[in-house]
Amino acid sequence: METVFGLIFMFGVPALWIWLQVKAVRLGQLFGGWWLAAAWVPVPVMALAILVAVLGVMAGSNLAPIYIFLAAPLCLFWVMAFHAILWFKSP
Repeated sequence: METVFGLIFMFGVPALWIWLQVKAVRLGQLFGGWWLAAAWVPVPVMALAILVAVLGVMAGSNLAPIYIFLAAPLCLFWVMAFHAILWFKSP
């Protein structure tokens, strides 16, 4: 049972983050200004985590992809907070 939850976490969180990130950028473009900047904040964090993971795997590390799984929930939380703030802000 723990394996099922682990697989859901490993593949579900990054997939959910990508979907919500695309929505956040579109909403950021709609509102403009600081909203657009706030929508783009998680992208470099996740890109850096992916870069470190790829370089680590190329160097032969088995634990390098853990950076993606550590960064994904943080980025997901940021994007969910972004959506929640816009939801409370809208009339």
